[in-house]
Amino acid sequence: MSFMTEQIVELTPEILARINVGKAMQHVSLASIPDTAPYKAALLTYTTRIVECVNKGVGLFLWGDTRTGKTCAAAIVAKTAAAHGGKVYFTRADEMIHAIQERERFINGTTETTVEKRVLEVDLLVIDELSEPADIKERRTVERVIRQRQDRQRATVLTTNLTKDALRVAYGEPFLQSVEEHTVRLPVFGVNWHEMGKDRMRDFLGAK
Repeated sequence: MSFMTEQIVELTPEILARINVGKAMQHVSLASIPDTAPYKAALLTYTTRIVECVNKGVGLFLWGDTRTGKTCAAAIVAKTAAAHGGKVYFTRADEMIHAIQERERFINGTTETTVEKRVLEVDLLVIDELSEPADIKERRTVERVIRQRQDRQRATVLTTNLTKDALRVAYGEPFLQSVEEHTVRLPVFGVNWHEMGKDRMRDFLGAK
């Protein structure tokens, strides 16, 4: 059961560390995304309705080429949910698969559990950079996580640069249909974050 509310709390370094958002993403916000980005309005709508979406198990499916801002968008969603009191976990797909298969443990203060249990039980799970599975074991791990979270009405955010056809080949049609039934598909394009980063560095030194 989610205990998220409309009341917003400050995201302390401890909270950011607990939800596992990397340092590079800890300061991004909707203001970081140019108004010209085609996906910004939809992302704003989702984050504005974050409590409703998470409580109903409605996630996001962020698709696009590399360096278009998928991870940034996912981090914004994760931090918004955490600011509303949600239990959130942000993880790369490969790191999640490895942790589950190796039965790694997670310690939060005096509480210890498995990474798999945490992945299944948090209000909002972000799986960043979902790629083609290396083998059937990896595929089944991802499928199990998605299926069990859907059964528990837990919201999941997925990011990938795989096309819809590539996802169908990698994980199968039933998996793709299941994801689309429980997430809002949001293509992320129109902004090159690599070029934006270079522009910030040039501006920092006053260079042209």
